[in-house]
Amino acid sequence: FGLDHLPILNSIAELTNVVPHTLYDPSYDAISFWTLFAELFGGIRGTTRCCGELMSANKWQLIYPGGVSEKRVETEWNASLGFVRMAIKHNAKIVPFASIGIETSFIKLGQLNL
Repeated sequence: FGLDHLPILNSIAELTNVVPHTLYDPSYDAISFWTLFAELFGGIRGTTRCCGELMSANKWQLIYPGGVSEKRVETEWNASLGFVRMAIKHNAKIVPFASIGIETSFIKLGQLNL
């Protein structure tokens, strides 16, 4: 889950009348305000179990393959096939999309030298 999800979620909701769940990286559990913020907007802990439960219930999900460590310029598909396997297992549709430039708009908390 990231701040860039909000305009994307809004656009999807306007076009489809569905607000997808977003999955946040479990490493964010250490940042309590971030998980509260994510959950306020329908964010769910990004685990295989949670993803599978949503797919079993035919719930839409907004997922960035590769999670927080992904190179936003080029997706590391070889390391990010778990969601594809889950979609096949649950006969779920995958609708690709892209957002450009967000990686330079915000400082990632994990990259700060504190």
